[in-house]
Amino acid sequence: MSHAWYVYCFTWAGAPRADLGEGVDPRFPVERIANPPLAAVASRVGWDRVDLSKLEEGTVDVPWLCSVAARHHEVVFRAAGESPVLPLRLGTLFRSRESLLARMRANQPQLADALEQLNGRQEWSVKIYRDREPTTDPGATHGACQPNSHASPLAAAHAVGGDVLTADSPGRRYFAEKHREHEGRRAARQVLRRELSAVESALEPLAAAWRRLGPLPACPTNEPQTVVWNGVFLLPVAWCEAFRARCRRLQQHLADQQLRLELSGPWPPYHFCPAFGV
Repeated sequence: MSHAWYVYCFTWAGAPRADLGEGVDPRFPVERIANPPLAAVASRVGWDRVDLSKLEEGTVDVPWLCSVAARHHEVVFRAAGESPVLPLRLGTLFRSRESLLARMRANQPQLADALEQLNGRQEWSVKIYRDREPTTDPGATHGACQPNSHASPLAAAHAVGGDVLTADSPGRRYFAEKHREHEGRRAARQVLRRELSAVESALEPLAAAWRRLGPLPACPTNEPQTVVWNGVFLLPVAWCEAFRARCRRLQQHLADQQLRLELSGPWPPYHFCPAFGV
């Protein structure tokens, strides 16, 4: 049976050789393909289990892809517990062991340098959720943003359908309420931007590097939650406890603004691994 090599990550050739179990093709175990000082964590996969053209086009069978993704991340996570790793993207395949070794040799200086930089560091994820969509600002609710005859066109009388909007008319009250809601949402957005900027300023000094990620889709739950901030931080292991303590303090503060901070990790450094054309 012909097969290819599926690669999960790169690590040091001298890393501990604990059993990483079966690969994405359960007929073959995960191995370390060494080219000192580096090694590729890889396993064989039969061509009868994967269609390379469909994988490249993104049209591969979804259940199969989900099972591969789960096993891929499990192998990377376990390998990262033994030694620094450079995770590769899902579905990285080489047609032969020789082609894999050739690519490792061609990229050896960059791979070794990246592994050195990641030594003793972990990736942590921080997400901030807004539990409820703000509609009004407390100040607006209590009259701080009430329209008046000098600040808003709503203060003047309007004729709608022949009716004059007097100070006590339902039409005037309707427009005034809409104005208050608009002002409340605008004030809430300003507060949110200020709070998120403060979070970044508080966490950045405790990280060797960090990245703000793109927005995530709405949470697939019955809760009205929205991810309003999403970032990852590369932390020296010695700084992790201080980082976690600062996140706890931030969470207590953000709760007053109807925001929730979620910290997760440690993870393999998926977002801090340079691309090497593999």
